Parts: sequence; structure tokens; C-alpha cells
Amino acid sequence: MVKKILQEMEALQTNILSKSNELFEALNNLRYEGKVGLKRNIRAISRLNHYFRDELLPHFQADEQVVFPYVETHLPKYSPLLGFLKAEHKEIRKSFDDLDGMVEKAIFKKDKPLPQSQINRIYDRGTYIYCLIRNHIQMETEAIYCNINAQLQPSEKKELEALVRRNRPSA
Repeated sequence: MVKKILQEMEALQTNILSKSNELFEALNNLRYEGKVGLKRNIRAISRLNHYFRDELLPHFQADEQVVFPYVETHLPKYSPLLGFLKAEHKEIRKSFDDLDGMVEKAIFKKDKPLPQSQINRIYDRGTYIYCLIRNHIQMETEAIYCNINAQLQPSEKKELEALVRRNRPSA
């Protein structure tokens, strides 16, 4: 794609990777700080999960509705990989929902002690999200966006850029 879109995507990815590190830190703190930092860590995990939803889900929607269909038409050899990325989008969405449910249960308990088994489930799901997001960004960047930039003709890149800009969710 055209440089501007790639630069915007790189900035988003940098922010997502930074926030994923914050999530991993909050998960480790939840697991090892115990009751002292429980509320703070649960709130941080919830806040970061919502951040990922707000930032990644619109990106996934643009990929699925605009970028992937365009790539399937113009670079059909990437169709199997696009199918994998779509499935990964679905798994990430489900994981966000799962983590939300777990965190809500923890918040609902208020002053009751949170069982270690519940902390472990939150930790495991959050760590899974952390790994999934990082892997997804790397695969999408290296396997799709770099190839779009290298293999599409300049006119196709401009057409795709116009489609992406036209279909962006309004802020």
C-alpha cells in the first residue's frame, strides 16, 4: 500500500505492542502480588482488554471487509493465509470476550477473596491474548502487508488506499 497507510499501521502496531507488554506486566502482577494489588491489577487488565477491543476490532473489520477481499482478487495465492488470519481475528475476538467475562466475575466479587484458580484462568487467557496479538501482528505485517507493497502495481495500491480510506470507521 501507499506509504501513509503503512506508516499509520506501523504506528498502531507499535502502540498495540507496547500495550501488550503492559498487559503481560499486569497479568504477572496479578499472579504474583496477591491481594495487595488485586484490584489495581484487575482494573489494569480490564482497561487494556478494552483498549485492544477499541483499537484492533476496527482494524480487523477493515481487513475483512476491504483489504482481504482486495488481496484475494489481486493476489489470489495469499487466499489460504487470509483464511488463517480471518480465523485468528475470530479467535482474538472470542478471547477478548472470555477475558471480559472472567474480569467481570472478579470485579463482582468485590471484597471476597479471589480464588487462585480464577486468577490462574485470567492469567492464562490474558497470556494467550498477549501471544496471539504479537504473533498476529508479525504474520499480518510480514506475510500480507509487505507483499501488498511489493507485489501490487502502483495503480492498485492507490485503489486499495482509496478503498481503505473510504471504509474507515468515523472517529
